[in-house]
Amino acid sequence: MRRSTLILIALLLLLGIAAYVVTQRPGESSTSGSVGSMLATYDSARVDKLIFLSGGTAITLERDGDRWMITAPARHRADPAAVDTAIARGRRIELKGLVSSNAAKRGVYHVDSTGTLVRVFGEGTELAAFWIGRAGQRFDEAFVRRDGSDEVYEAEGPLSWFFSKTLPEWRDRAIVRADRSRITSVRYRYGD
Repeated sequence: MRRSTLILIALLLLLGIAAYVVTQRPGESSTSGSVGSMLATYDSARVDKLIFLSGGTAITLERDGDRWMITAPARHRADPAAVDTAIARGRRIELKGLVSSNAAKRGVYHVDSTGTLVRVFGEGTELAAFWIGRAGQRFDEAFVRRDGSDEVYEAEGPLSWFFSKTLPEWRDRAIVRADRSRITSVRYRYGD
């Protein structure tokens, strides 16, 4: 064989090894199809308290009559749309596949103290508790884990967007609320 042919074969072999190493991410494995079960099941009408623990900060939201309030770490009105979306989305997290059962690998998927713990309460009872981790290989996937379990699953959706919010993101930023059907006219007065 000629020297150039041997060099090309060696290069091809090195590229094959490099491709294998790059595609094998440590601690991750492929998922196989849809598990089909939900991460958490609860009646959204019963939910009256949510706790989000992320980055060492706990944000508590509680129902106060017909509105939601942030009760910790400060007291503010909560954004009703964000709360309703979090409650509804929390009970619709479909598990796509088991990724790991090794408790030592929770940090790889951020389903430990580096992720977001979501606790859902209703009538003084904890209805569900689960961890939202980092995004998967695609933007529309995330890693999740039930609190108290070692099993890490891949789930569909950019879940951190719904649950990993800062205090200002949970606050109600509306200045005025009005029923649109009762508004007959709007007048603006500007300057003179």
